Amino acid sequence: MAMVEGTNIGFILSSPTLNPNGPSSFSIDSDNRGAKFTSPANATNISELGWYCSNYSGAVNYEMGIYTHNSSTNEPGTLVGANKSNTVGVGWNRASVDINISGNTVYWICIQVDITSPGTSCDF
Repeated sequence: MAMVEGTNIGFILSSPTLNPNGPSSFSIDSDNRGAKFTSPANATNISELGWYCSNYSGAVNYEMGIYTHNSSTNEPGTLVGANKSNTVGVGWNRASVDINISGNTVYWICIQVDITSPGTSCDF
């Protein structure tokens, strides 16, 4: 399954279950990444944050958060809400949240993963 915004990346209505089989993967251990997306026009709340892990080693934790968009720097702004200290596993990693958002608004969805050896990978 390819990565398709609104289906298995960005703001979606239901949790994906299939491996996105991205054309590439990148090391995400001891790293943080983020991407900006515009929320759906009728969005009011986020109930779950998740990401797909293609490979990991050992006990490792991740944190995910939603940030406002800083239009002057084109980077994440203020933290709106987050879920912390979640254990990583191969496949879809999900964390329940209760984050209020506004519709048709640019937000950053960000992730931070602790350091691992030999490494943790994320498909994209």
